[in-house]
Amino acid sequence: MLDHGANINQKGTFGGLTHGQGVTALHMAAQSGHMPMVKLLVERGADRSIKDDLYHSTAEGGAQYFGQVEVRDYLRSLADC
Repeated sequence: MLDHGANINQKGTFGGLTHGQGVTALHMAAQSGHMPMVKLLVERGADRSIKDDLYHSTAEGGAQYFGQVEVRDYLRSLADC
């Protein structure tokens, strides 16, 4: 979809009022620990600073909350670049 012009930073909502409010694909990949997708999205220009609309957390924060340490550490390492 990205190759056909999809907005990599598009926010979406799912699952009701208590979760999934204004998240991006990077948030979802990070929270689920899907490292290959996280890397692909970052390489394609996903904005790591976007915060979700419910908890006001970045993808790195979501990875931290859901115990995805490898993803969290990868995203955190990019801040040093």
